Amino acid sequence: NEKEKKLNEKISNLKLTKADKALLDYFRQNDTLNSISNASSALSLSTITIQRSINKLVSSEIIKRIGSKKEGYWKLK
Repeated sequence: NEKEKKLNEKISNLKLTKADKALLDYFRQNDTLNSISNASSALSLSTITIQRSINKLVSSEIIKRIGSKKEGYWKLK
């Protein structure tokens, strides 16, 4: 679909680390992320690495935060 095509185009223009790619795969499989520690365990990466990748993907407009810090989650745009 068109939305996925635009997203893949944005992703292809980024320099992604292995952690960034792993997190993107996590989003594709799980649709959302509501806990950095859950992703950290699932991907065997540190929480700091997950947070760094999230920040990069948010600033690149690949994912977005929905809701509050306490009740919210991240989702692919």
